[in-house]
Amino acid sequence: VPATAGSSEELLALAEAAVGIGIWDIELKPGLLRGRPQFFHIMGLEPTDQPVPVENTRQLRHPQDRERVMQAFHEAVASASDHFEIEYRIIRPDGQLRWIFGRGRLIRDANGTVVRANGVDVDITARKLAEAALREGEERFRRVFEQSPLGKAMAGLDFRFRSVNPALCAMLGYSQEELIGRSFLDIVHPDDHDTCARLGH
Repeated sequence: VPATAGSSEELLALAEAAVGIGIWDIELKPGLLRGRPQFFHIMGLEPTDQPVPVENTRQLRHPQDRERVMQAFHEAVASASDHFEIEYRIIRPDGQLRWIFGRGRLIRDANGTVVRANGVDVDITARKLAEAALREGEERFRRVFEQSPLGKAMAGLDFRFRSVNPALCAMLGYSQEELIGRSFLDIVHPDDHDTCARLGH
């Protein structure tokens, strides 16, 4: 069945919603922004097909990120770059904090002056939360590893120490610097090498 304008619009809207992408276009001199419905959904605003003041969305940026976002934009303008991208936070009107990845294209007139910008904003909150959870898990593991009263070590298949905790160093009588990169077999009695090798397999 041939695609119609209506079906194309529905497919585009579905794709935008599926990956959390909002498309926007800004006329810089009048300071007006047009956005696709998904863009306004990401921002927590009521969708409209009419141009709105760009300040309506700029004021949603987290206070700690506002200057950084504008600085990145001005640096792109000053460097004669055609593109810019940045990650930042917004606080929606309902108070919900979201992480945004923005990528834009600068459009210049014949004199090289930027007169327009358009691009996409992507909601990356889920990714940011996952990264934070991973960091928290790694930090928790590191604390348990370092503070454990039991000797603990991580080693590769070659039996060389990748990491050792203070308890193991005290147990073996070596410093961390002396153990890291050294083979576990170096500190095992020769009579036990075969047993250790079998355990490694």
